[in-house]
Amino acid sequence: MNINIPANVNLKNHLESLGYMFPCGGKGLCGRCKIEAPLLKPTKLDNRFLTKDQIDAGIRLACDKFVEKAISIECDFQLKPKHNKPEDPCAYAIFNDDFTEIGLLDDGVIIDNIILEAKEPSANSLRAQFNSNVIELFEKYDIAKAVTIVFIGTFERIEALTKLPLPITYGEMYDAIDFQLPGENLYIPPVPIKNIASSDIIELLDTPDNTLLISGNSFFFTGHDIVCVNIGKNPKDNLPNNINNTPYIDSDFKRAYMATLKYFIHKFNPKDIITFENNQVTINCGARIVERRARYLAAELTISNRKKAALNKIATRCVSISLPETDEWQSFFTNIKDY
Repeated sequence: MNINIPANVNLKNHLESLGYMFPCGGKGLCGRCKIEAPLLKPTKLDNRFLTKDQIDAGIRLACDKFVEKAISIECDFQLKPKHNKPEDPCAYAIFNDDFTEIGLLDDGVIIDNIILEAKEPSANSLRAQFNSNVIELFEKYDIAKAVTIVFIGTFERIEALTKLPLPITYGEMYDAIDFQLPGENLYIPPVPIKNIASSDIIELLDTPDNTLLISGNSFFFTGHDIVCVNIGKNPKDNLPNNINNTPYIDSDFKRAYMATLKYFIHKFNPKDIITFENNQVTINCGARIVERRARYLAAELTISNRKKAALNKIATRCVSISLPETDEWQSFFTNIKDY
């Protein structure tokens, strides 16, 4: 849709005053608030999250712009639903390494959300962050508590927050009060593979077979099995055995990432490669940048048992492999000289 923006306004504040809901909370953490505004000068944030082709085509991020002269922009932001008190309020939280997102839902529709800096992976800090912020949303919409809360995120954070014995293959519903949360039920989606985020597993819902999905340092190929690989926070742990005793250098991680990408492409010949980040290495290999859907899929999980069942089936297909133990991967790693 086309929106006229007056001169001398903060773009984010102006769009919110018109009732538009920022898809990312407007804090410059994720690069999802894309608009078409070729008259706005690209910023460092644009260059961080957008490709050169996108910037040349007039794509910008809306969260960090000040409009000096009146312009028109194109954007697909949704208007906030016009109801004061949700009839069936639910909430979700995404606990990832680089951000925390907390949202309020009504009948599977996101009516408000905020994005915050990630907290350390401890039960007290994560629970306090969720409770304090979700209660503010409750007060804003005159809600006492949520019917259902959905928690998704990294393996480390879900494990710390819930104290559940992970991995878990099937999503479960728990009493929220047992976790000191302001709701009736707590739904924990499956976390089937160690060191793989459940927010990434959710992204596999409706992802076609023969697709390579790349999320940060995690790789997923959707075949008969869903092959999951995370190259790890300490890349040295994932290096070939014959160099594990050598001093670690930063370029080893880049080589490990490239070797993993080459391995998946060579081994599975995917029909499509998709990614969420503007990573030139993956772009050069033919990956398409797409928007993360985890928030919308989490919303659907509050109202759809069919989605929960589909997610459980995906989790049972997930298998993890140790690439440094394969000759193919070691060959790719050894022959990469760019780094």
